[in-house]
Amino acid sequence: MKNNKTTIYLASLLLILSSCKQDQVVEPTPPKKGCTLSVLKQFDGFDLSTLGGNLYKESQLSYENKNLKEVINFTRGTKDLIRRVATIDGLVKSVSFYDSNEILKIRYSFNYAANSKRIESAEVRYDNISPAVTEGYLFTYNQENKVSELKLYSNNLFLEKIKYFYSIDQGKQVIKTETYEVSTANPNHHYLSSKDEYHYDDKHTGEIHPAFAINLYHQTRLDLLLPDSRNNIINYYHYHNTAEVNEVPVLKLSQSVSFDRTITYNKEEYPIKIVENRLNGYKLEYGLTYSDCK
Repeated sequence: MKNNKTTIYLASLLLILSSCKQDQVVEPTPPKKGCTLSVLKQFDGFDLSTLGGNLYKESQLSYENKNLKEVINFTRGTKDLIRRVATIDGLVKSVSFYDSNEILKIRYSFNYAANSKRIESAEVRYDNISPAVTEGYLFTYNQENKVSELKLYSNNLFLEKIKYFYSIDQGKQVIKTETYEVSTANPNHHYLSSKDEYHYDDKHTGEIHPAFAINLYHQTRLDLLLPDSRNNIINYYHYHNTAEVNEVPVLKLSQSVSFDRTITYNKEEYPIKIVENRLNGYKLEYGLTYSDCK
């Protein structure tokens, strides 16, 4: 199973260090009240010859007891999807997607470690498909309580695994991943299919914790493959394997999805404007509106 990694994702784990030493990430000090993301917009149609784009997608968010409850999505002004989040004791237990006619499309369910906010597994059901398709995600953690490996299943068939590697560059977080496909002919053979590299700033993320990021490209999916961070991605590089399955991997930088970002922040250091510059010259712009900022 493939998952587009151009956007921003899973947010439920606490993996930022708080020391001020040069070799560690410095976590931003949150405001007393913090900021609550209320509207997220994506403007499309940017390229090197234009000065602006059109409103393509918009997400309107609502909360209950400070927990994300619902996200209503619009495409070019028309409501087309509703995301509802069920939270128990502060933990997201399920996320369900409905179309504009209130028909259930996809439901995510999450299992946590005992007495912990750490997700151990997730199940995805496509109830609108007959026969029903079920996907599974199994998380493994390292000694620092960060995700070290993620395994993906479809109808109990092991398809893919992702390894996560963490480092610090000048006090800012860098996370690299390696994705391995599982051979259908030999399930014990896992071959490297791609590598990804994420570089972060040191400001507050505009994403939703712990109910997962808003994925505007794939509104009916949660991107559970993306590393969790309390900061914002400023550079992303995707390398795909151009060799045959049984050959030595030959990785090539993908210009279509790799990007760098220019971010404008509010006084609380939350992003309010993100301009995403693709390596192929294409641009995207995101606008973020908050409530409850101090």
